[in-house]
Amino acid sequence: MTEKAYQELCARAGISPLAGSGKAKAHKYNAVKKTVDGVTFDSAGEARAFALLNLWHKVGAIQSLERQPRYTLMDGYVDATGRKVRAMEYVPDFRFIRDNKIVVVDFKGMKTEAYKLKAKLFRQRYPYLVFEEWDVTTLKQNGV
Repeated sequence: MTEKAYQELCARAGISPLAGSGKAKAHKYNAVKKTVDGVTFDSAGEARAFALLNLWHKVGAIQSLERQPRYTLMDGYVDATGRKVRAMEYVPDFRFIRDNKIVVVDFKGMKTEAYKLKAKLFRQRYPYLVFEEWDVTTLKQNGV
């Protein structure tokens, strides 16, 4: 039975659908959300990266660890036809201070074209920040 059919059946019967009864939509890159200490991450790799950074933070190797800081890549505006164009933001996975420099880390299993474009715009707009792309190889090099 499809999720839609199940929802319609429940509606006709006048009952609430059971929580979690529908199939979760598969991520197109096979990423599986992972919850660690009450925090949900987009992938197991991102969760492992956070565990490593959290350890570094606890031992004092880095300071001010944050998740998903927001950066504006392009301000919103109104075009010549009067149409509003929304601002474009980039939300990397982590930000912290290391060696008195602000470091921004994005964990990637797959680098999409949209990600590549946003990473380029980010580097151009924020050249004073250290930008690092992490993947499973980065984690292995750090013993995770």
